[in-house]
Amino acid sequence: IHEVLTYLLKPLSNAKCEIGYEMVCADGNVRLYFPRLFYCLADYIENTLIYGIVSNYCSTCITPVEKLDEYSETSYPYHSHIDYAIAYKKTDTKSLNIYGIKNINNTLWSVPNLKLTDLVRVDILHNILFRVLDHLIEWI
Repeated sequence: IHEVLTYLLKPLSNAKCEIGYEMVCADGNVRLYFPRLFYCLADYIENTLIYGIVSNYCSTCITPVEKLDEYSETSYPYHSHIDYAIAYKKTDTKSLNIYGIKNINNTLWSVPNLKLTDLVRVDILHNILFRVLDHLIEWI
């Protein structure tokens, strides 16, 4: 999947994305635009592919696996994808394994101005509506 994403997102790693592209708008004025990748709906399995995380790890923060099913007042820090990219380049598999990151070159690490924790959102159909439907079927 990351080979396909690399191909599709290659234009976003262009230096012009930082300084902007000139575009003629409908009103005839020339404006700068800055292409960005914003949003993607995904269920948990899709999140593990997109983030390159091992199953049973949180795709957003570094909550310990044994704490995932518990409510906690503790706030865990977000994954540091920049640090993971550096660890991957240094072949530091120990650091990647600690946080449940697969030892792959995640193409999203190279997209400028992309904060992965803001990219993927919960897929309401798979995660909420199906659960409500399951509950209703069991209840009835």
